[in-house]
Amino acid sequence: MVIHCLFIVKKAYQGKGYGSLMVEACEKDALRRKMDGVAVVTSKSTWMAKKEIFLKSGYELTEEAPPHYQLLVKRFRDDAPLPTFSGNWKAKLDQYAKGLTIIHSAQCPYVVKAMNEIPSVAKEEFGIEPTIVELPSCQLAQDSPNPYGIFSIIWNGELVADHPISKTRFKNIMNKVLD
Repeated sequence: MVIHCLFIVKKAYQGKGYGSLMVEACEKDALRRKMDGVAVVTSKSTWMAKKEIFLKSGYELTEEAPPHYQLLVKRFRDDAPLPTFSGNWKAKLDQYAKGLTIIHSAQCPYVVKAMNEIPSVAKEEFGIEPTIVELPSCQLAQDSPNPYGIFSIIWNGELVADHPISKTRFKNIMNKVLD
């Protein structure tokens, strides 16, 4: 089983153990379904859960990927396979070497918000028609040029945003790369 997102919105509820309760509920569900374990992608950056909440619950770090991601797993059996990132990040980015590409999945409400704003800002403010790549399956998301998998903004083969961002952040990024 994969934990895609662990997010506690209100600061008043953070640090109270609710995240650990959600992780525990996921593990119980995976055990009930007779799965091999639970995997999660964490980040050293903002946006995603940090690895510490999982390490204290017995997860092990199995792999790291650029720019700041870690893959952790809690196996229910010693012989359970270890998940891995798909790798080849540079080769995957090279597929999008020209222009602006936005890769997305409907996995997260923040992605929907970004997709409602960013393509029109690219057209209206920068005169750039972005190539939009939708990822309708987990297999395609796992093979994306970004370990996060469900959202990327690529400019001329370079990953310039690896998670959903606001239109203001997008404008700042584009002003910098077009300078």
